[in-house]
Amino acid sequence: VLAARRHGKQLWIELSGNGPALLIHLGMSGSISFQGAERLAYVRFKQSDDQWPPRFTKLLLDCKGGKQLAFADPRRFGKILLRKNPTEQPPLSLLAPDPVADTVPLARFASVLASSKLPVKSLLMCQDKAVSGVGNWMADELLFHAKVHPATLSC
Repeated sequence: VLAARRHGKQLWIELSGNGPALLIHLGMSGSISFQGAERLAYVRFKQSDDQWPPRFTKLLLDCKGGKQLAFADPRRFGKILLRKNPTEQPPLSLLAPDPVADTVPLARFASVLASSKLPVKSLLMCQDKAVSGVGNWMADELLFHAKVHPATLSC
């Protein structure tokens, strides 16, 4: 593993050699674990630290030193893709800016809002429009704190 990267909800792992990168979308309940490392606990779903490979494992990668990396997905909403140039190929190439990693100019954000007839919550959750990485609970929280009803039209 050379690097692990993220844009919105998409993760990808750059591997050594000339092969493709491993692109992963965790879906609603997917997780990545490294053998021997403590696993993070999700509110509703916790992988047992004493079971290897984790329950619901869909992909198991052998790493140098005998350790393994596992992708587990109990609800099967996750996706695994191989991409030679991940940022230049779909789905990454189609994503809007990442609000954590990229600066999203207010003028661009306002323009996207003004040009859409979608409800504001739906627009925020469209990964290719205003920003990428916003999911259902995050959209709800943002709109609650902004005192904007989710069904309000964005235009």
